[in-house]
Parts: sequence; structure tokens; C-alpha cells
Amino acid sequence: MIEEKEISASCAVTIKKRIKYLEDNDPGNVILELLKYQISEHVSQESNT
Repeated sequence: MIEEKEISASCAVTIKKRIKYLEDNDPGNVILELLKYQISEHVSQESNT
């Protein structure tokens, strides 16, 4: 079984790579802003449960 810390670390690495890619390839940062919004919404929902 994978521990929660391992999943979190893996997710953090994936998110960092995705953000770096978007910073380099997203003119106007439209997709990056959408990603930030989606993460914020997800965190808010997790906090409410």
C-alpha cells in the first residue's frame, strides 16, 4: 500500500512539472490560471469535508 506522503510527493512533482511546462508553452498563462483555479477549488472542497 502506498502511504499518503508518497502520493503527495508524487503529486507535487507532477504539478511542478505541469506548471513549468505551462509557463514555457502557454501564451498569456490562460491554462495556468485555469489550473490554479481548479487546484484552489479542489483544496476548498477537501477542506469542507
